[in-house]
Amino acid sequence: MALEAARVGSKLPVNIRALLTQYDHAIAIIQKLPMDNLVALVDSLFPEEVEDLADLRDLALSALETVTSPKELLDALIVGITQVDVPPSPEYARIMSLHKSKGLTSPVVYVAGVVDGIVPTLPTAGRATDAQIEAAVEEQRRLLYVAVTRASSQLVLSYSSKMELGLAMSLRVQVEMSKIRKSGDVKVVSTIASRYLRELGDDAPRVIAGTTWLESYLMDA
Repeated sequence: MALEAARVGSKLPVNIRALLTQYDHAIAIIQKLPMDNLVALVDSLFPEEVEDLADLRDLALSALETVTSPKELLDALIVGITQVDVPPSPEYARIMSLHKSKGLTSPVVYVAGVVDGIVPTLPTAGRATDAQIEAAVEEQRRLLYVAVTRASSQLVLSYSSKMELGLAMSLRVQVEMSKIRKSGDVKVVSTIASRYLRELGDDAPRVIAGTTWLESYLMDA
């Protein structure tokens, strides 16, 4: 870890003094935590009198029934925060990952971001074998199938045909590098629609622009 290396005296090619100061401060706080007493640890991290931490405190206290170490407590908090149970029939729109959609149904389902690099998310080039890449593609094909079969009336598969180049690179979206254009002060690039869309076959509805779809949707509403 770069910060830990700098903290113990290793030389780095960048100046991170301010960041290192904050890191030292965080380490000092962690060292004072009562790691051998989980109840006291929860009290230290999520004081009862701090209203903004009430939900996290409740989650941590409920986890104490099953965890036996700070590591298990952290894992339980991560699961509780990132994998909240999804109500089966709420009176509001449910936003979830493809994983969480299993077992649920809805009259209308929207799947967003259906571009190569997101759906499917591809392993980093050079760090995975062809077999590993194919396994990842196949697994995510099954996940998308789960999502699209949740709809009982209407299904919308959506993707952005253009994206800021910097954003696309950070998300590892597959793009057409020959189609980079300037839009004001930013570079915009054409994305590549998910391979799964091409696998839908000739019977699939034709692709329409979002504005056109929205206009027709509003007319039918």
